[in-house]
Amino acid sequence: MAHEITILNGRAETAWVAAPPWHGLGQQLPADASLDVWATAAGMNWTAQPCSLFYAPGTDHTQVNPVTNYKALVRSDTGTVLSVVSNKYREIQPRQVLEFYRSLIEANTGWRMETAGTLRGGKRVWALATNADNFKVTQDDQINRYLLLATSYDGMMATVVQPTTVRVVCANTLAQAVGSDGRKALMQIPHQAIFRPDLIKGELGIESNAAWEQFKANADRLAARKVSRDEVAAFFIEVLYGDEDKVPAGNQRNLTLLGSLYEGGMGQHTVSAKGTAWGLVNTITRFVDHERTSSSADSRLNAAWFGAGNRLKSRAVEAALKLAA
Repeated sequence: MAHEITILNGRAETAWVAAPPWHGLGQQLPADASLDVWATAAGMNWTAQPCSLFYAPGTDHTQVNPVTNYKALVRSDTGTVLSVVSNKYREIQPRQVLEFYRSLIEANTGWRMETAGTLRGGKRVWALATNADNFKVTQDDQINRYLLLATSYDGMMATVVQPTTVRVVCANTLAQAVGSDGRKALMQIPHQAIFRPDLIKGELGIESNAAWEQFKANADRLAARKVSRDEVAAFFIEVLYGDEDKVPAGNQRNLTLLGSLYEGGMGQHTVSAKGTAWGLVNTITRFVDHERTSSSADSRLNAAWFGAGNRLKSRAVEAALKLAA
């Protein structure tokens, strides 16, 4: 299957507004749909139930003993075992993922739900909200604002809360860079910790808009910083490999591809990106989101949001801001 969206009884567990997502699956909702409607349409109207474990030693299985320190997480509506985790594992329920956005939506701060759903049979759930407070870098490069929340029941990923952006001209995604006020651009909450939505929103500066205003200022600063050919080459080496000595011998494919994307890739014609540090960052985001070798679009998206691709984009932002300092 070319996607990891959960399909249950022939129905895709994802919902969205506006344009269909990359996989074209799921239910379209109106922009003002309630969170109750979202929970049903996105297949998130269930709980991950903790269940005790037992084992039967030997071959006759006549003696049954409890398993201490571990529990199973079972999907309540299907009875599917999602994982076996430590008893210290604090699961965040699918409905809690949606409820995270309630205060932002009800406060008329411009936030509304964009898409939500489950992956891998419910082992991961996510929701993405968008905000009307979009902006343009140097007047020709529109950036749309989003807020991502995702959690897992497979023990493989912490809960992630991340303000992110989409560059309209090429659909690249980019996390907000750390602002000068020290606010975080990403929060990863271990499943042993208590999930505290108000604290998270404060740490990320979501309700105050402080981090968003800093992101705007950083984008303008990067767009104003012109770069030389030598700086371009050094930038891609630093972001991908750390330094020139770590570039794989005889394997220049990625560096060649990045150079080509920087010179003529989608979105590089804008005033903001052509020959600038902003163009360097967006070359990396294009590479991660659309060009990097991957087994499927879902695997690439998973890496871009939660994994190695997201870390690569963060390094690109940090390196570009050093150039523009």
